[in-house]
Amino acid sequence: NCFPLYYEKKSKNYILGDKTCSKITDKIKQEGRKIVNIILLYNKYIEKMLLNNDQIDFLSLIDKVKKDKDYNLNGGEKRDYFIATGWGVCQKYFYLIYPDQFVMFYSNNIIDMLLKLLENNGIINNNFNNDYFKKLQYVISFIRDIQKENKNITNYIFYSIIGKFLKGDFPLNQILYGPAGTGKTYNTIREALKIIIGKKFKEKNNLLQIFNKYKQQGQIEFITFHQSYSYEDFIEGIKPNLDGDNVHYKVVPGIFKTFVKKALVDTQKNHVLIIDEINRGNISKIFGELITLIEEDKRNEAWSVKLPYSQESFYIPNNLYIIGTMNTSDRSIASIDIALRRRFDFIEMMPDNTKVDKEIEGGINLSDLLDNINNKITILLDRDHQIGHSYFMKVGSFEDLKEVWFNEIIPLLNEYFYNDFEKLNLIIPDFIKEIDNPFKNIKNNSDYNDTYYEFKTLKDIDGENFIKYLNNIIDNNLEEEKEDNEDDDEE
Repeated sequence: NCFPLYYEKKSKNYILGDKTCSKITDKIKQEGRKIVNIILLYNKYIEKMLLNNDQIDFLSLIDKVKKDKDYNLNGGEKRDYFIATGWGVCQKYFYLIYPDQFVMFYSNNIIDMLLKLLENNGIINNNFNNDYFKKLQYVISFIRDIQKENKNITNYIFYSIIGKFLKGDFPLNQILYGPAGTGKTYNTIREALKIIIGKKFKEKNNLLQIFNKYKQQGQIEFITFHQSYSYEDFIEGIKPNLDGDNVHYKVVPGIFKTFVKKALVDTQKNHVLIIDEINRGNISKIFGELITLIEEDKRNEAWSVKLPYSQESFYIPNNLYIIGTMNTSDRSIASIDIALRRRFDFIEMMPDNTKVDKEIEGGINLSDLLDNINNKITILLDRDHQIGHSYFMKVGSFEDLKEVWFNEIIPLLNEYFYNDFEKLNLIIPDFIKEIDNPFKNIKNNSDYNDTYYEFKTLKDIDGENFIKYLNNIIDNNLEEEKEDNEDDDEE
């Protein structure tokens, strides 16, 4: 490859290079002379600005060059075009001479890419009126500010800085974990939109609508792991293809491989893969050898692997983010594979009773009710099986509360405690009743002399008692009760 511009000692001339050139031609020398002239012309006005202790103003510089009497000597009708496109080449050399005034990135592709990033994130607005030079002036100022704080940065580091500035410092791999009903799945929507939209993201009521828009555009993919999910579903596998009476087998890409290809094609946009219930799948089996490639320092082509079925080279770009959710009532975080734990940021999401801080008919405070129940669950079982606030967020009336209580809360508590009515009676005492021995008519039923219980139903409790029973739960503090029992034992 030839350099964009270099000095040939033999001919004592400046040469404009071309990647396709194989030898120095008169045309190349002629073009080299043109670019030398324009650099000298720029430099004349740059030196004047610096002598006056002025900051280099790109727009002013362009204007002065265009008005100069020597401006049209070597450019003819293409001079305007040259200023717009050739500035990137000139800038490289000005940066070497005036590093405090110019930026190190001379490629127009880089400038255009940065302009697009700034425009997509609302940093550049319509005040520029699509004026290339005004935008370019802003880009130069923007990069210059970054260089002041980051000396000797490479293109790779530069893009990392730009990405963090525009998108926020989001982990590439994160898992939202917590008990059921704490809003993990909903928050994946918020996190995905923050990553994709960046600084323009605002909390709105139509987040799901915006989420679906980006999903349809291919920037977001949502999947759910389960026990039957496999490497072949996720990465790639050999699957049968029916052609009449004949069966052919071919390699079919999985969801993740397909999504990675989208991210590789559109590198200027972030892509987010959401894996709901990530702990329900066999992570080692599903990710296979690619569990290594999701690490932040291995998100580049140097860490490519050869896939076993297609034999294709494969790597994961750093514009692909993975967000997982994990229900700790199904599986504790302590039981998660260490290989997975060290490659993901784990963000805990616990019940937030402030989100349901409202009173229902009869003076029932949902926040106090949720807080009291969860305190008891934590003491009797563990904190991973607390009840999430989302169960009560949909309660807007007394009738709503009854429906949620009998159809969701009581069944959930029964699932957690496996018919251990001794403990359940400490949490929701008024909602449990003693029943007759179901084995009393069996001969020799001496083995069935225990007391038997079952839950009261909506038919068993009228509205007044329902309010009374819930307030009893709120007023009954299990820790205080334990302390009272300890005092009685001491006496």
